[in-house]
Amino acid sequence: MIEGVAQVFVYGAQKFAVRYSSIPSLMAARNIGIDDIEAALSLHNVNMPTGTLWGPRQAYTVQATGQLDTAAEYRPLVVAYRNGSPIRLEQLGR
Repeated sequence: MIEGVAQVFVYGAQKFAVRYSSIPSLMAARNIGIDDIEAALSLHNVNMPTGTLWGPRQAYTVQATGQLDTAAEYRPLVVAYRNGSPIRLEQLGR
């Protein structure tokens, strides 16, 4: 509660989205399935609350800092290892 404030409206923020287009021939050449790509994206892109800090007048939600914000940050993401070498997202599509 803030003294002198009767009502507050909070509107949703624009949701961030990155589009990825895989190239099936590149995936097949490296023996990578679409489920491998989905699992890698889910594992490496974290945006979850991790706790709350309670103060005398406010509470703050602490979030993990693993959120990828730009397409460039997704490119080097390791999808899988084949023959001891990493297969990166940028090698499988755009």
